[in-house]
Order: sequence, then structure tokens, then C-alpha cells
Amino acid sequence: MSGENYRSATHDPGWNDPPKVATPPGATGNVQPKTLLNKRVPFPLQRPGINSSPATPSTTSSSQAPPLPQIPKSVPTGPAVAPGANSAANQDAELPNQDEMLRQIQAVFDEFVQYLDDPEKQADVEKRVNLIYQQFAENKLPDRLQKHLYELSSALKDKDDVRANVAHRSIACEYGSMSGMFAPVLRQFIFALQNEKTGTNNENEETDSKEN
Repeated sequence: MSGENYRSATHDPGWNDPPKVATPPGATGNVQPKTLLNKRVPFPLQRPGINSSPATPSTTSSSQAPPLPQIPKSVPTGPAVAPGANSAANQDAELPNQDEMLRQIQAVFDEFVQYLDDPEKQADVEKRVNLIYQQFAENKLPDRLQKHLYELSSALKDKDDVRANVAHRSIACEYGSMSGMFAPVLRQFIFALQNEKTGTNNENEETDSKEN
């Protein structure tokens, strides 16, 4: 090492020499390491304890929500009534008792049996309508079928072939298997009524033409 670069303890520092740091006595052998300012502190990997309950904010009477109004209970109503059910119920209420219905049916049907010209046909029709009377009296026919038979007799009694056709169609469509023995002969009564009305109309037309 040259003498120019050597610095002795008694050497006077130059203007560009670094300043000397004063070291307290006895500290030269116990130098503490520098503190790392960029050292990262690890976060805890474990979650908070399960038993720890979250803090609940204290509530006061002023912060409580007002009570909800009570919903009034609905008034129980009866079962829904289908349209036209009231009228059907009224018609059923106007029906006479079973004996009166059978009396009218028997009187009207026996009258229309006499309208048939063929004696053999009359005998067959009379036998079949007697079957109706027997089943009706023994209450072997459903109530609705009894009602249709009564409606048919009322239509024949009133000379209304339109109503008679409606009642006969209800009998044949709703109770085809049960009415198979007598539904065809009941149709003969409607034909007899229509022929009677046609003959009456023809007689009226002939009378009007003679008067003119």
C-alpha cells in the first residue's frame, strides 16, 4: 500500500473524506444489525375461534321497527257454484214427487200408444213402456233419467215436439245402455206428435183455401 492512500490515526481529514462516526466505548464488539424496514409481517392463517360470537349492536326501543298490522282472517265462503246450477236446482225443486211423475208418464205414454196405426207395433211399444213403468215404480232408474222421462211426457202433453226431441236426446245420450230397450219406442211418440201437428196444419190450410 502506498503512502498516499494510507491514512493513519493522526492523519488530518481532507475536505472529501467521510465523517467519522463516534462510537461509544465498549460498543465496538456488540454491533446490532440494521433493522429491515421492508420486512413483511405474516398475517395469521387461522380463522377466529368458532365460539367467538360476533358483536351485536345494541338496540334501543326507538330503533325497533313498528309491529306489522294483523291480516284479517278471510270469511269462509261456500263452494263455488257453476253457472246455471241454480236454475237446474230450481227445476229439480219444481218436480213433483215420484208417484205423481209416474202417473203423468203412464197417462201420456198410454195415450200416444193409441196413436200408432199398426196393431203389432202397438203391442211391442206397449210392452216396452210397461217395462218403464215397472222400473220406475221399483226405483231402478236413476233420478236424472226419471227427470228426463217426466220432461218428455210433459213435452208430449204440451204438443211441443222441440222439447220432446231435447228430452229424448238426453235419455238416449246419457243412458244409452240402460234405455236401449225403450228409447226407440219413445221416438215413435215424437213421430206421432209431428204427424198429428202436420195433419192439423194441412187441415187448417185446406179450410183456409176453401173459405178464400
